[in-house]
Amino acid sequence: MNTQIKRILIGSSSPTDRGSGINTYSKQLTECLINKGFKLFYSCPEPNDDSWIINNDITPIYFNNNTNPTQYCHELLEIINSKNIDAIINNDNIYVQSIVPAVDIPSIAIGHLEKYTIASAACLNSNWMDYLVAISNDMQFSYIQKHNIPVSKCPVIHNGLLDPGKSNINNTSDKLTVIYCGGSDRRKGADLMLKLVRDQPDIFKKVDLHWFGDLSESYKKCLDKISYINVHGRVDRDTYMTRISNSDILLLPSRHEGCPMAILESLAMGIIPISSNGKGAMRWLIDSGIDGYICHLNKWPKQTSKLLSDLSNNKNLMGTLRTNARLKYETNFKMSYTADKIINLLNNPTVNRTNKPKIITIYKWHRPFRKTLVERAKYRLGILSKSGTINV
Repeated sequence: MNTQIKRILIGSSSPTDRGSGINTYSKQLTECLINKGFKLFYSCPEPNDDSWIINNDITPIYFNNNTNPTQYCHELLEIINSKNIDAIINNDNIYVQSIVPAVDIPSIAIGHLEKYTIASAACLNSNWMDYLVAISNDMQFSYIQKHNIPVSKCPVIHNGLLDPGKSNINNTSDKLTVIYCGGSDRRKGADLMLKLVRDQPDIFKKVDLHWFGDLSESYKKCLDKISYINVHGRVDRDTYMTRISNSDILLLPSRHEGCPMAILESLAMGIIPISSNGKGAMRWLIDSGIDGYICHLNKWPKQTSKLLSDLSNNKNLMGTLRTNARLKYETNFKMSYTADKIINLLNNPTVNRTNKPKIITIYKWHRPFRKTLVERAKYRLGILSKSGTINV
């Protein structure tokens, strides 16, 4: 462990017992850093179950929808000073991002999306961040072009993953088991999935499809009428991981992603990802035809149906793809690789903090707690709301 940095504050927008991609990334990065000898502090919404925090000996700094943002940010600054925290790694936490101009320690934000308030929060106070890490090449381009982030401060580091230890390389079942985990989210390509199951019913004589994720009422009604797919809705992570670990293929027809953890999980478990060429890291994570496939968004249902048919008839190719998928994970996407790159950045700060501002602006929570129409609109338009100021 580098002697310069020993104690790190992680910011996350998800409670530790809920959420998906950002939560998985934040928690796994934290566990990896703990294994490397760092002491971790964790700022996030208060969970219902804090066993993960307790079991990993992490110091939590919780908040909820009744928290006063200015008071909470005061608390964060006091903890950073009193606990001698050496660095910040922020994952979409607006409170942590608000205090960056007031700290004397290296600070990194991880950008998890290039739009909505997720992007606005990541780019907030960019002059006082040492780095804004983009998790895909598309995202880096957007941050540089739209938010004027200097190229030198916007490295690309793809997500990493702790080894799930559930390799599926040797699965030999006759019928393909296929997973989709986007619920009814159009950004995740739910409409393309619906078109696939409606227009290509014959393929599901060879394919056992399991559909996961939050569903709108209209999607529930549509899917209830289709007898040849298995609809699970939103389930806990253990249930989902058990199902996917016994599967053959992951479908991800997303229009817009960051660096999807679902693909990394599939690669690690020897499961073949069939993704889209939408915005995001998918094209860089998958070597199409070698360890998975990239299909064109405009033709995704038709191309995917043909792929499923071809793969169901070629077990040897399936085996090769599974082996290559696992190898891709082992050589490129272990979380330890990601953690080492981030620590290297923290050890090479870019900001001169001798002339910090005397007053900083604190922003309200940027994720809809109550999900009113106004909150939803601000979220989608990337509008951040001010809460107050702190004299530092």
